[in-house]
Amino acid sequence: MDNKGQLSVEVLFLFTISIVVLIVFTIPLGHLAISNTLDIVNVLNAEAEINQLANGVDMVYCQGAGAKRVETIELNKDLTVFVKPKYLSGDIVFGDGNIKRISENHKATNVFSNLYLSRGINKVLISWEEDSSNIVLKKIWFLFLFVNNIYIF
Repeated sequence: MDNKGQLSVEVLFLFTISIVVLIVFTIPLGHLAISNTLDIVNVLNAEAEINQLANGVDMVYCQGAGAKRVETIELNKDLTVFVKPKYLSGDIVFGDGNIKRISENHKATNVFSNLYLSRGINKVLISWEEDSSNIVLKKIWFLFLFVNNIYIF
């Protein structure tokens, strides 16, 4: 009778040790995998949004002086977009501190600026004024109007 009780305690002890070892190795590896996946999602999101801005610059450039366009950009992280002739670029910082530069080409040769886009929804005005020789990108504020409330973003 005593041998059966001893066997139950040993089985419980081995089961507990195996669960602790599993938790010690699984949780850090799971956290690392999730962190890497979120970094990839942020890069893909930023690439898509910079591509949308580059397409907007192309549209304004092709339409000529007097053209305007508003693009809605939604980002997971803050991003500074460097607007240069022929390309747009931005740097994404990963969770481990590494930096990835994202760039997209466009056709305009008369565009120079830097544009800070915050996390969330941003409205960007891309305009080429009639009396100017340069295309300008700037963040604009917009209103969400609801029944009794006004929300400013």
